[in-house]
Amino acid sequence: MRRIQRAIDKEPIVKALTDGEHPCFREIFRLLIFAAMLGLKMKRREPLEKVDSGKSVPEIYFTNSPVWPGLIYLIAIVETSSTNVLQAHDEAENMLATIFEEYANGGLAFLKEKFGEAQLDVVSLIEIINELTLVPIESKPNLTDIAI
Repeated sequence: MRRIQRAIDKEPIVKALTDGEHPCFREIFRLLIFAAMLGLKMKRREPLEKVDSGKSVPEIYFTNSPVWPGLIYLIAIVETSSTNVLQAHDEAENMLATIFEEYANGGLAFLKEKFGEAQLDVVSLIEIINELTLVPIESKPNLTDIAI
């Protein structure tokens, strides 16, 4: 599979999440996995406008994550509603990488909009995850409807 690219305009948010004494992500590939899942959740698939090929990540780095192969396949199957992306040929592998890159770009765009270029911490990310996954309790349940 080809190297995974990221958009130049997302570099400030990438640095905010991977730099510093206690970064949220120690490796960029882990940030890209998180961002792709966030992009998928937010339904934000955004093409990469400009890339710096020198900052692309070799697919071999992602193999340090046991979820990588299944994750990239599942995202592509969900996006295309087809298993054709699982075929072992260059076009399918390129499509897998492109879909992943575009969802990661969408997730990074969401984080950039939410936080700008501020240095982020783990608490900020946990708050985002909670906002997106926890269902707020709108009202108290009506217990009078329960027959005993």
